[in-house]
Amino acid sequence: MSELSVMLPESIRVQAESLAQREGVPLETFVACAVTEKVAMLQAATALQEDGHQGRWDGFDAFMAKVPNREPEEYDRLSPKGAAAFERLKKRFARGDAG
Repeated sequence: MSELSVMLPESIRVQAESLAQREGVPLETFVACAVTEKVAMLQAATALQEDGHQGRWDGFDAFMAKVPNREPEEYDRLSPKGAAAFERLKKRFARGDAG
């Protein structure tokens, strides 16, 4: 592990402390998990963008047809920013300029 000192707005620090306490973990653990999740999301988005030109929506649609048609659990929902990014990707694929 390495140590990192970070300046946060007071309001974010207070919210993070509250959420960490609710989750029953130290603030340092909560922040490390949040950073890990963000890094993983950005790496996945980059991989999808780089490999997206090889994908086909018909294969995706066939896969998704097997998934039950119901709302995801709250913890499994896309953020508004993630949902908007997904919609932009879908439009790019539909136009054929995914690369």
